[in-house]
Amino acid sequence: MHERDQCAPQNSLRRGNCIYGSPIMQLFIIARTSTDMQNPKSPEDQVREVRAGLERMGIDHSNAVVKMAHGESGLSDDRAIFREIEQRIKYGEAFILAVDDQSRFSRGINVRGLITDLVYNGGRFISTGETIDTEHEGWESRVFLNEMHHSQSSKDTGRRVRRGHAGRVHANLSAGDYCFGFESYPINPDYAQNYHGRGPKPEMAIRINDAEAAVVRRMYHEFVVEGKSLNAIAKGLTKDGVSKGHRSSSTTWTHTNVVEKLKNAKYIGVWEWGKTQTIRNSAGKKKQVPVEKNEVIRTKRPELGIVSKEMFDAAQKKLEHNKKIYGTKGQGRRKQPKNHHTEEYPNYLLQGAVHCGNCGKRMWIGQRKREPMFFCPTHRDCPDRCALQARVPIHEAEQRILAILGEVLADNPEWLQRVQAAMTAEIQAYLDRLPNELSEREQELGKVQAQIDRGVDLLLEGADKNPSLNERVKQLEKRKAELEAQIVELEAADRQRHRLPDEAWVREQLASLAEVLTSDTRRAAVLLRSILVDLRVGQVIPPGKQRGFATLSFRISGLGVLRAAMPSLSLPGSADDAALESEASETFEISFGNLTQMDRWVYQWGETIDTMRRQGVLWREVYETTGLGSGPAYSVLQRYRAWRNDQADGPGVGDDDQSAA
Repeated sequence: MHERDQCAPQNSLRRGNCIYGSPIMQLFIIARTSTDMQNPKSPEDQVREVRAGLERMGIDHSNAVVKMAHGESGLSDDRAIFREIEQRIKYGEAFILAVDDQSRFSRGINVRGLITDLVYNGGRFISTGETIDTEHEGWESRVFLNEMHHSQSSKDTGRRVRRGHAGRVHANLSAGDYCFGFESYPINPDYAQNYHGRGPKPEMAIRINDAEAAVVRRMYHEFVVEGKSLNAIAKGLTKDGVSKGHRSSSTTWTHTNVVEKLKNAKYIGVWEWGKTQTIRNSAGKKKQVPVEKNEVIRTKRPELGIVSKEMFDAAQKKLEHNKKIYGTKGQGRRKQPKNHHTEEYPNYLLQGAVHCGNCGKRMWIGQRKREPMFFCPTHRDCPDRCALQARVPIHEAEQRILAILGEVLADNPEWLQRVQAAMTAEIQAYLDRLPNELSEREQELGKVQAQIDRGVDLLLEGADKNPSLNERVKQLEKRKAELEAQIVELEAADRQRHRLPDEAWVREQLASLAEVLTSDTRRAAVLLRSILVDLRVGQVIPPGKQRGFATLSFRISGLGVLRAAMPSLSLPGSADDAALESEASETFEISFGNLTQMDRWVYQWGETIDTMRRQGVLWREVYETTGLGSGPAYSVLQRYRAWRNDQADGPGVGDDDQSAA
């Protein structure tokens, strides 16, 4: 034999041809199990059977390279052993590949092609258990039939597994579909303890995991009640070292983890199973695709509810709000916030809520001597310069506003009682109308459903070419979804009938609100947006001075106070609309400076002294009238006239008598 026709045994990949039956041709024996639950000794048994088959065929297997794999699906090409064999064939290497049966090499639909290429390179494929040998005629058809059989067998096995899981779901048992907050447990502990992989698997039920359920409730409370951002919640869980469950080895939480929990309807006892199924491509790569809606199994398990329906619904509304604020802007533009993040999660209680009383612009935040201040952005470096130069110290403003709010909530003044009475009356009237409204929606839903059924029947009978009929069915489907949402909302409102507030309960909630406003900065920042109305910054510049001090005026919304104190009583319909007509409080004003004694004299006597002097009244009479001494009286007159001249933007009228006599 010529040297170039021989194939020296080697482990590296190279091109070349070898002659069938060559004693120096490399021999590979492959054994595999599909799951870790199979007998761990199965690969060794497979190798033993292959060696025995090769012995009967007269093939030397003493130098065979044995490759065994545990828990690897034959449908996937992403396996180390399979990739190695595939690469050897691709680079033209000739070798003998021996298996107990063809499925141990692969269950995919590309087996025949690989074996054909192996034979083309001068190699050989042997399946000892199925008596397949590529040296014998007719091997192609047998490999092809096995390829189809093994592929279909895997699909049938998947279908049977899904059927078994569906049966467990219908029986309210565990199908491995429980998530964070729950755990499975054996119904028969003794059988489960003695189970060793033979016979029916132990039946498992699902129950609430108290430790994980507490974490779920914490997420909902921080997101809905405290108003924390998703990232803030995730950072808090990570900082506290909270476990993410037995399926995760990491304790680092992300906002995606939090969103998954907030969207999961299982926490209110609504379980959906089988929403997706697994499909594979020719290389065995998997992906999940949705199934038809009628194939999804939906069950209600109220005993497994972790949070209330009201809390869950509030979380969905807030998530939808976040989606509108931070969602994709459309037309290929990148995802970015539509508003500045401080508008949604302010760093200060009043950030974004205070406006200039002169030009109406929203106040910006700056610093003066490391103290955060509100200032008007158009006061400087602006063509239309605003005259408001005063600045408001933020921390002092927050403390003084909270002090006023605390007094109002503790005293429960008459205007707040009127708002409470109006809201209670509207809620009661709304609840009285609920049965009729609910009945009307249900009747309309029944009619719409009947119309949809008739339209679908017509489409099935061949009327699908009628575009107007198709459009009408789509409109009915849309109206059906609207009615179903309204019915759910009305039923939720009807469940609150027994929670109609009385005066004692309202006082208790107001006291709790006062505590929240002083202890929880982040939540207070969100609540103050709805409680405080017309936050305006003004300034007081005494006559004769160039600079003055700032003032902050605001009103308190009675409706905002009650909504913040009783968020669970937020009802749809006209209850909130009627309460909007209720009056707010009087205007409160906070001054961040004081008038000096001279300022007060100018306000009190400036015009009087100026008038008397213009009429020729002697200073002696001025002193007697005002009670001021000569120095103060003269200073008052000078400052008043300087201020009047500035106001008139022109020269003032001088006083010829410069002496104070």
